[in-house]
Amino acid sequence: FTLLVLAVVFYFGVAIVRGSWNTTLTTLEWPMAWQYMALPLGMGLMAVFVAWDLYLIARSVPRERRYPSLDH
Repeated sequence: FTLLVLAVVFYFGVAIVRGSWNTTLTTLEWPMAWQYMALPLGMGLMAVFVAWDLYLIARSVPRERRYPSLDH
């Protein structure tokens, strides 16, 4: 379910970025797309992490090995 939500937000984030290239920020005179780019970029990176974690879960890697504690 998490990957589905990330994919939907990624899709609409890309649509927002594409739609805002022709609008510029008044102060910096940069395309507004730059400020919205964090949305699809963040969703894509999170999707990669979740997919990798699901792969490790499917291979029966225990949680202790997937997320080693910093207390050692």
